[in-house]
Amino acid sequence: MILDYVKTLLPINIKVSPSGWHTLNCPVCIHNGQSRPDTRKRGGFNFPNSDSVVYHCFNCGFKTSWLPGRKITSKLRILLTSLGATDNDIKKLVLASMQIQSTSERVTFDSLAIPGQWKEEALPINSKPLLKCTITDAFTKALKYLEKRSLMDAGNWYYTDTKAFNLDERVILPFEYNNKIVGYTARLTKRPKSNSIPKYITKSPQSFLFNYDKQTNVKYTIVCEGPFDALMVNGVAVCGNHCNSRQIDLLNHLPTKKIVVPDKDGKDSNLMDVAIENKWHISLPEWPNEVKDICDAVAYYGRLEALLTILYAKEYNKIKIKIKQKKWLR
Repeated sequence: MILDYVKTLLPINIKVSPSGWHTLNCPVCIHNGQSRPDTRKRGGFNFPNSDSVVYHCFNCGFKTSWLPGRKITSKLRILLTSLGATDNDIKKLVLASMQIQSTSERVTFDSLAIPGQWKEEALPINSKPLLKCTITDAFTKALKYLEKRSLMDAGNWYYTDTKAFNLDERVILPFEYNNKIVGYTARLTKRPKSNSIPKYITKSPQSFLFNYDKQTNVKYTIVCEGPFDALMVNGVAVCGNHCNSRQIDLLNHLPTKKIVVPDKDGKDSNLMDVAIENKWHISLPEWPNEVKDICDAVAYYGRLEALLTILYAKEYNKIKIKIKQKKWLR
């Protein structure tokens, strides 16, 4: 009864993503402190296991849920009322929820990717913004690395003089979500002396998407592997070569059109398969051989022209993608 009633409140022409998100303009953004109503369909319902409901707005952050054995919360009442539920209907739902016995198997809402679960995380010890660092030879080398790769003005960079794990030979990029640091990656600025020294030291929440909260007022979301690439085009990074189911859910929940740009050496990446399965665009620009990723493209062409090459090369046709893929992955 409860889920059936909730579904009757949803718009008739509501869009449903492959992962089951029913997206609509959030009806509670103003109530939740936003200056204007949502017009980009950032609110979403999901009905996991067909016996429960979860709602989340990626604009105002409002979230609520219900499953058998729980009461109708005040937040769920606000949401349903905003969608048109009457006081009498709400009373009936409250009574029905009290009558439903708790089941032995409960839905774990952690299984749904909700960025609000990304907790604050500390940066490596003694990490400071670049402007507050003491100038040393190691720090100067870090600056030169950022300048060489055209990254200096792209991110909120940090540096530490701590020698453990070669941290003083790295640049640190905080992973932020809603102005909170929830992780980081520390990139080595020179060739490692041995294979035992990792190029990246990364700490991030499970299923994290770098730059996810910046995908507002944009038509396209460019999806790539590394956060440095994402910085260059205001895109999103899966922070690896594998996009998992939770990340797919989050990306499908965005109202934007997705364009996947894999690295040229990403033979083990699943990004293109995910894009095809979810009907996203894929872009494989005809870059020179020495241009292996978006960062290289920006250094070679400049930011605007590199972005244009990505947009011009976006492809949706599966056969054309497979043909280009053979040349791209080498």
